[in-house]
Amino acid sequence: MSSVAAAGMSGTDWLATLAAVRSFILVQQAEQQAHQQEVVLLLSQPNVLASELAQLRDRIGRSSRNFSKPPSSDGPGFKPPEQLSTDIENCTTSDTEK
Repeated sequence: MSSVAAAGMSGTDWLATLAAVRSFILVQQAEQQAHQQEVVLLLSQPNVLASELAQLRDRIGRSSRNFSKPPSSDGPGFKPPEQLSTDIENCTTSDTEK
């Protein structure tokens, strides 16, 4: 009889309703419940995906320069970032006079 309450009908009205209509109402209620569960699952997906993305970005950013890995693990296509020169020898006289 919980279907009766969910349908907003009294017990007498529920029993007076055609069996096909009652069946239809029950199917619709079951589908609605399944959809509500799916919505809850889908609403949790952005959090799960954001966490996974952060982990993957962290793994991509690892190299032998910033993580305890041997240089051979960097792979053949790895190009280290260019380092800015801090040597005074590399500065021109116009740079040092400013």
